Amino acid sequence: MSLTRIGGLATGIDTYQMIQDLMKAHRKPVDKLLQQRQVLQWRQEDYRGINAALLNFRNAVVSPLRFNGTFQAKTVESSNTAVVTATAPSTAATAIYDVTVHELATTAYRTSRQSITRDGAEKIDPDATLWSQYELEKFDDSWTIDPETKTFEFSLTTYNQDGTTNNNTFVVDATQKSLNEVLADINNAGELKLTVFYDATADMVSISTKHTGDNNAGGYEIGLDLDGEGQEIGFLAQALQLGNVAGEAEIEQGGTNAQATVNGMTIERAGNIFTLNDVNFSLKAAGSSTVTVRGDTDAVFQQIKNFIDEYNKLLDLINGKLQEERFRDYLPLLDDDPARDNMTERQIDQWEQKARSGLLRHDTILSGIVNRMRADVFSPVAGLDESLNHLMHIGITVGSFADQGKLIIDEAKLRNAIEQDPADVAKLFNQSGATTEEQGIGHRLYGYLDTAVKRVTAQAGSSTYTSSYDPSWLGRQISGLDERVHRAEARLERLEDRYWKQFTALERAINQMNTQSMWLMQQFGGGTYQG
Repeated sequence: MSLTRIGGLATGIDTYQMIQDLMKAHRKPVDKLLQQRQVLQWRQEDYRGINAALLNFRNAVVSPLRFNGTFQAKTVESSNTAVVTATAPSTAATAIYDVTVHELATTAYRTSRQSITRDGAEKIDPDATLWSQYELEKFDDSWTIDPETKTFEFSLTTYNQDGTTNNNTFVVDATQKSLNEVLADINNAGELKLTVFYDATADMVSISTKHTGDNNAGGYEIGLDLDGEGQEIGFLAQALQLGNVAGEAEIEQGGTNAQATVNGMTIERAGNIFTLNDVNFSLKAAGSSTVTVRGDTDAVFQQIKNFIDEYNKLLDLINGKLQEERFRDYLPLLDDDPARDNMTERQIDQWEQKARSGLLRHDTILSGIVNRMRADVFSPVAGLDESLNHLMHIGITVGSFADQGKLIIDEAKLRNAIEQDPADVAKLFNQSGATTEEQGIGHRLYGYLDTAVKRVTAQAGSSTYTSSYDPSWLGRQISGLDERVHRAEARLERLEDRYWKQFTALERAINQMNTQSMWLMQQFGGGTYQG
């Protein structure tokens, strides 16, 4: 039901402004609720920001400290990188390898034994159809195309490094395909692993394998079509001059295995890259080199240093919130707050910074998290040798009281500990145990951070929660305020409607009185006086 609102027509009163002024007083409790809701939302955002930092620290920084591989990183040095280089995973043993490279593995290739254009003919056009070039008798006359179908076919066979074969047969419509297009079809036949091209200047074709090695013992790496006597024939062998001819030097070159000696042991591989004793060797040239595999002190040092740096950053973040000053006189500015009209954007930002400052000051949840983290990090690990069961034994100590639990590294002492006792340093972080005291720092901290994240989530919810579903404590508080605001807004709407009804009734009454007064005046003024 719509309400007819009449303002000031009869009384001359600014009804709209008067009702707005009356409603301002009634809206103050609602504004307080909205400000309370804003404060809760800011607290929720602050909690969630810390929770994201806790989760990232747990997964990206603490998690790797639980695994042996983190502390078994290897570095590899070659005395002659022009001969051989190598890499090694954490599983590789520390060792020294004397490597002599005798021969590198090579790819197999064939190049036309002579120009593919017949003597006396104009040079072949590689972009014209093969049929047009065939009719002009540009190819060797030992190769023929069926004049009726104007098609031909040819086959190719290659060999993988494990000895398995790849076969492909190409059927070519000579009236549709050019030389370059046929060569492109070979290149695109991925299973063959071949590279082929025509050079117009040399008037020759080159075809080569993409992988190295003698993969077809006693035979060719690039297999062409054969006749009944085992002679290579067909488009590739005859038209492109890529075939071997009896009594002449073999046209295929390469396709050899790598030959090397490693610590006196003869090694033969189809490729120049191979793995031996978990070490990945890459042969570069003939010659000798010494490959040394040792523990990567720098990698382990950086892993531990990164942990300490990120741990200190996290403490700074949480301690900053715990000690942030609270300005209780600065309440959130609402969108329709008149104070905004007299403030610049910078002043509004400064006001908001103070309004949301200190919302987690002395928070018991965050205080508990900080205290537990400090205890987990700087408590000895039970079951280890007493000379290396605490961070201070590897050069990591707690700073002054003003540092609020932040850790300080003696880099020289830490490096020395990693070099001298890598296994014991690893146990300090990754030892597993039935109790917290027996667990290494990585395990105990990882486990507690999971609990901490869940605790903060229960308090403030997660960014994955929707506004309609947030079972956290703050989420429920915000929902409760939303309901109270909704009910209060409904009451204010009813009250405003009542004011308008009352003022509208007043306007109608005054208007009716004015109408009656005018009628009476007309009656008195319209009579004839007789004396």
